[in-house]
Amino acid sequence: MLDRSQPKSVSFETALRDWWSSQPQSFRESTSLSVARACFRGGYSAGKHTLERRFVFKAGRMRITVWATGITDAKEKAEAEADFRAAQKGWPVPKAGWQLRGGKMSDTDRRPLTEAPQMHVHYCEEKGCEEWGGWGNSPSPAVATRWWCFEHFPHKSYEQEQALRRKLEAAERGDIVQSLLGGSSAHL
Repeated sequence: MLDRSQPKSVSFETALRDWWSSQPQSFRESTSLSVARACFRGGYSAGKHTLERRFVFKAGRMRITVWATGITDAKEKAEAEADFRAAQKGWPVPKAGWQLRGGKMSDTDRRPLTEAPQMHVHYCEEKGCEEWGGWGNSPSPAVATRWWCFEHFPHKSYEQEQALRRKLEAAERGDIVQSLLGGSSAHL
């Protein structure tokens, strides 16, 4: 099999079909094909362009995405794509040329990390509570952020309050059920 010549490029559908059929049955049953298709498309596109970066431009009402090695190459490709789309729709090409706006690289084109991300440790500010403070609030950028656990977070909406109340009630009922069964809830 390895000594056979491989095609230079494979269509997206063929690559997706081959990848999908190689996945374990449990994965295929737990994941819809449409979700898998969306995830596979991102990796497939990036894998086809390993030496290029993705640039996004706006030209008039058009949003143009191109893969290129640099901004100059990207602009040339975007102008060619704008000309092609205009010709398809029967639009005239601007006499002054296309005014390309943007040229930003996509979020996936960030530099690799050169140092480990900083871990910010903050616990709930409620006295006596030792839970993780995942809910922060600051009235302005000039004021330091204060952190609380969800139970003590003072800025919850009515819906969040109700959800917390239902969760706590369910936890209490669970403890009652565990004690009736003769077990402890310590392992939960």
